Amino acid sequence: MRNDGHRQFGAWARIVAGLLALMATMLAVGEARAQSCTANVSAVAFGYANAGNLNGLTTVGAIGEGCTSGWASFGTLAMCNSFGAGVNSASQNNRTMKLGANSISYQLYSDAAMTKIFQFPGAATVSIPYSATSGGYATSHIYAKILSPATGLPAGIYTDTYGTNANSWVVFDATAPNNPIACGTANSYIGASPAFQVSVNYLGSCQVSSGTLSFGTQSLLNANIDASSSISVTCTAAAPYTVAMGPGLAPGATTSTRQMLGPGGLIGYRLFRDSARTLNWGNQTGVDTYAGTGTGAAQTIPVYGRIPPQSPVSPGTYQDTVIVTLTY
Repeated sequence: MRNDGHRQFGAWARIVAGLLALMATMLAVGEARAQSCTANVSAVAFGYANAGNLNGLTTVGAIGEGCTSGWASFGTLAMCNSFGAGVNSASQNNRTMKLGANSISYQLYSDAAMTKIFQFPGAATVSIPYSATSGGYATSHIYAKILSPATGLPAGIYTDTYGTNANSWVVFDATAPNNPIACGTANSYIGASPAFQVSVNYLGSCQVSSGTLSFGTQSLLNANIDASSSISVTCTAAAPYTVAMGPGLAPGATTSTRQMLGPGGLIGYRLFRDSARTLNWGNQTGVDTYAGTGTGAAQTIPVYGRIPPQSPVSPGTYQDTVIVTLTY
């Protein structure tokens, strides 16, 4: 009877091979009647990340697998989980998620310590207790980690996809299901290609730093006095941003009539976005703010200042503090 059963199984295997083209995650085997084995993999999602936490970020996915009831000749199922290179990866040892031409390196592991890389054919075996009345099902895990990402990456969703026999393969040893499975000897198996995606949503991030704009030492205020400084903005590549300048701290000041406070009262001054000093620098987005696009590297943005002619004031140091707001 046992040999006859295996001859029957050979016929089932041929039928199942045809079904797999339409049902990627279904396996079917049979002795006296049809049983089925399934494998499904959850999304492996790193979620949201930025430049500060991307490197070394980890996540966990799940593999649900097992077979229906009906067999009575063994008590343990043997499954082999194999994952090769995703569609955006060069190899299983060099896995990458991509957004256009940009990529983020990552790796998939079969152990929580992240020392055993998933391979194809793989060596990650799962033994599942089996009952003739209830079948046998279990959940194992995919442990994922981002490795040394490049700098200057644009914001967006980076992905890698699995789902063909060449990169995702879960198999069941149909000829001797309660013996240790030998991953890689495909003639002994039937299997399925569970589809899943690895992804990370990389957010834009920005930093700004500024210095001092000094008009130097002056004795008269009867002509324009010009000076310049700069601020530095570092934003994720392709991330749009705007830079706004507040009115300063002097009472009654506005973004177009700023004032420095000193021992003799106030000295009026203005800040501009251009060297001709015609474009006021204020805080109305789209009107008088500076707009730019990140490159992933530090960008130097000039700030042009001018003290217009005005009445003299008492000697002393006059100063003001302007808040720079970076929006992205």
